[in-house]
Amino acid sequence: MVVMVVDDQEMQLYLVGCQLSSAGHSIIGCRSGEEAVDKLNSQIVDMVITDMEMGVMSGEHVRQHVREHFGPLPVILMSGNPDNLRKEGFDGYLAKPFSMRAMLAAVENARR
Repeated sequence: MVVMVVDDQEMQLYLVGCQLSSAGHSIIGCRSGEEAVDKLNSQIVDMVITDMEMGVMSGEHVRQHVREHFGPLPVILMSGNPDNLRKEGFDGYLAKPFSMRAMLAAVENARR
């Protein structure tokens, strides 16, 4: 499965990418919502995992773009702010910091 991971914190992007890669997934890493939208328009992905709070384009904006252009493509939100985890419309939620087990469970649940 090809998973796009979006986070403006390079270490978080690296860690999530490594964990997903070790579980057999292909990763497309993006350091901003804008980069994610650009890559979504030119690459095929099976799922998006996005941080909420990033520069100009938030994870909510990424989710809206996915819904408008790619319909049922699963989008998982990861955030260190518990208020963000109450946002509606995402296919899964990960509270930072999270374990690899929690991330893989969220990925599996969102695929259903």
